[in-house]
Amino acid sequence: LDVIEIDAASHTGVDTVRETIIANAQFQPTSAKYKVFIIDEVHMLSTAAFNALLKTLEEPPARTVFILATTELHKLPATIISRCQRFIFKKIPRTLMNEHLAKIAKAEGVEIAPEVIARLTRASEGSARDAVSLLDQIIATSGNRVTVENIDALLPSTGLEQLLEISKIIATKNPEAGLTWATKSISNGLSPIQLLSDLIRFWRGLLLSHYTPELAATELDAGTEQQAEIKELFGTLSPIRLVELIDLAQARYLEARQASIPELPLELLIITACVGMPQKTVTAPTAPVAQVPVQTAPKQVETRVES
Repeated sequence: LDVIEIDAASHTGVDTVRETIIANAQFQPTSAKYKVFIIDEVHMLSTAAFNALLKTLEEPPARTVFILATTELHKLPATIISRCQRFIFKKIPRTLMNEHLAKIAKAEGVEIAPEVIARLTRASEGSARDAVSLLDQIIATSGNRVTVENIDALLPSTGLEQLLEISKIIATKNPEAGLTWATKSISNGLSPIQLLSDLIRFWRGLLLSHYTPELAATELDAGTEQQAEIKELFGTLSPIRLVELIDLAQARYLEARQASIPELPLELLIITACVGMPQKTVTAPTAPVAQVPVQTAPKQVETRVES
């Protein structure tokens, strides 16, 4: 009873703030030490609702705590932000997340491969809730022993060997081999959108490797042999070239979500990356012809002399 949560995304009006927060805040907590109001997605509140809430935040009742949760801090009024303590949640490092998932799996009596934990951590993008949710799903479908094959069914992704292969093909500008690679990958169950996303991530890792090898190592998760292959690519894929490839892949990735033929954006990316964009012919403007003034003969003035 002492914890009241409000979803501001579906209750944006000022009446919700008055009836749920302002009215209830006047009463003391029944059993807990504090009465807690949690407003989720608080940036969705209307201007009138913020104005009504401001007075309560300025002079909060005793033994009352307000928790305003948002993913878009810049949308909150400055008057609200100045009256709050700010706590910014950051992404959890991968090493810490790997240890956390391994600890949960051990407590549940589940044998899980390190490669699977690494894939789950990468897919969670630093969110513990997403990582644990994915771990729960894979255990529910795989039982007490989770292998790489099990994670491929839940989180299909392009292997590092495949990404190295297509990168070498593009570096040598072989569109035939590139299209064969795309057809084979799609027939193995990978979606074109997933392939484009994996390519963007891999090329980003290569780009970072040119400047910060330590940061790139966490992004690529490459073994000793694969690291040697990656270094070989540096001679053919310069940073400028990688930037061009990432830009091309990002544009095709956005197109793939609405493409009538799902594999077409991936095929266009491979062809463009190998052959290049068609050059547009620009016709130079014709210089204007100078107008030569026409000189007319002076009029003959006829004079008459009358006798």
